[in-house]
Amino acid sequence: MHKWIMVSLFVIASVLGIVVTFDAIGQHEAVEEVEDENALVFKAVNWNFDQEEYIIEKGQTLKLSMRNLPGEGKHHVKIEDLGIELLPGEEPVEVTFDEARSYTVICSLPCGDGHETMASTIIVQ
Repeated sequence: MHKWIMVSLFVIASVLGIVVTFDAIGQHEAVEEVEDENALVFKAVNWNFDQEEYIIEKGQTLKLSMRNLPGEGKHHVKIEDLGIELLPGEEPVEVTFDEARSYTVICSLPCGDGHETMASTIIVQ
């Protein structure tokens, strides 16, 4: 009988340890969002970005970052023409948009069936 109690306690402790570990990993991405007029946060969920187009003024300097919203898929953001790849939870990358043009934003982490069409556009005016 004493063995069963010890085994049961071990199993419960193991399950709690696993739950706490995965909860901490999920919270790493759940960074509290602070409004910053010089920040552009790409929000990704279910094989889409939060906007089809991001309009930016020429000469504007922005801190680019990304985060995954609750839902399906984990995503990364890549802007090839700027040589930037953004991952959730990483420090923002500061960029000055000196040229009026468009930049394609894609998901660079294979995330499922909609991955190939997951794209958005930065338009600098």
